[in-house]
Amino acid sequence: MADPDGSTVIREERSVGDGAAAGVGEVTLAAGEPERPAHRRVAAAKAWLAVATSQPEGAETVALDAAERGLAELGDAYLAAADETLEDDTTLKHLAAQELRDQGSEHAATAMTRVLESRIELFDQGRGRAG
Repeated sequence: MADPDGSTVIREERSVGDGAAAGVGEVTLAAGEPERPAHRRVAAAKAWLAVATSQPEGAETVALDAAERGLAELGDAYLAAADETLEDDTTLKHLAAQELRDQGSEHAATAMTRVLESRIELFDQGRGRAG
């Protein structure tokens, strides 16, 4: 969808269960910027992040599932805009979040969500955009 300024917004929606927990994610391309598969994957990851962060206390299982789905769909696409100056320290954080999940920790959803947020931020930083 092109805006009047020539930019394009890539929009993805994701939901869990019967759609009660849904989220939308967007990536805006500058005028003339070509769409790449990474843009759709990041938009989808942002939608999953919206699902994960919108969960009320007590719905940690749904939040964890959404964060893991976001990480799976994102894959390594967050590195598509990276250069050698960006430092990716999320691998160890992801391993720690997985360990919390495997231990049944109530903090697993928060940890996994933070990894997803960090990877999306790395993509945005690599493109020269915050948030």
